[in-house]
Amino acid sequence: MARTENGSNFHVINLIIRRDNDNEDLTTEEYATIFRNFYLANVTGKSSREKECILITNAQYEINNIPNSVQYGRFVEYTNIDKRGWFDIIKKELDESFRIPDNLRANSIQGTYFFLAEKHRFCYTFTSKENIHPKNAESYLRNAFEKFLTAEYNDEYYLEINFEKERETIQEILDAKEIYSLTVDVSYSNSGIGFGSEALAFVDGDMRKGNIDSLHIEAKNKNGETIDLGKSTVLRGALESSASNGNATAVIKDGRKKKTIKTSDHPAKYKTTFEGRYEFINQVYSFFINLF
Repeated sequence: MARTENGSNFHVINLIIRRDNDNEDLTTEEYATIFRNFYLANVTGKSSREKECILITNAQYEINNIPNSVQYGRFVEYTNIDKRGWFDIIKKELDESFRIPDNLRANSIQGTYFFLAEKHRFCYTFTSKENIHPKNAESYLRNAFEKFLTAEYNDEYYLEINFEKERETIQEILDAKEIYSLTVDVSYSNSGIGFGSEALAFVDGDMRKGNIDSLHIEAKNKNGETIDLGKSTVLRGALESSASNGNATAVIKDGRKKKTIKTSDHPAKYKTTFEGRYEFINQVYSFFINLF
């Protein structure tokens, strides 16, 4: 019998944890231990004004003789509802007796996550019916990890968390015939990820040598001419790095009109295919390890 091919769509969060006053990345083993302890701490975190997330399950896998290479499980986003003052629209009066049990939450949606300690990436599935937005997932991880690290590690660590942006959107800015302005916010990565260009490596190396944690750049064209990213190593490198480590906003010429591009409006979407359920974990690991 022929095996059927399956696939899943993913969003990805770049979850960087560093020791305070130390530019060095954590080891794979340290990332694996911290994330496992994070799950065991059962920490919730706000993902939006009225929503929270929490990890539901966590299993650990060893691939290529690397302990805990992948941690796999389910997580959920739900709505916190104010439990007071319920109004009966039929009787047209307050229902003083109605109560929602404290352990129940509304409007829950779930995703399957893979935490790749080697690349500090939180990769999770989404469908058309159940899609936790990357902005929400990023907010959850930031809020929950800040609580967890403060409580368990006495602020020994600090975070840099960003969801992955579409490389195509970054490329659209790079390829624009005219760029009127460009704003980039980017954090230090120490990993050489992104487009892998010399400009990106230069910016990341310069931030490391200068002990710079983050950059905010505002560039505007002069004399009515386009910003030339090909001649600005810093600006090009920062823009490329922002795909994994920040955000960028550009105003470019699109035909006869100006067009504003915000990379935060374009989260990256990745599709993996696999043959058989038992190959899923190995192939997801291989896909993202090779990608980043």
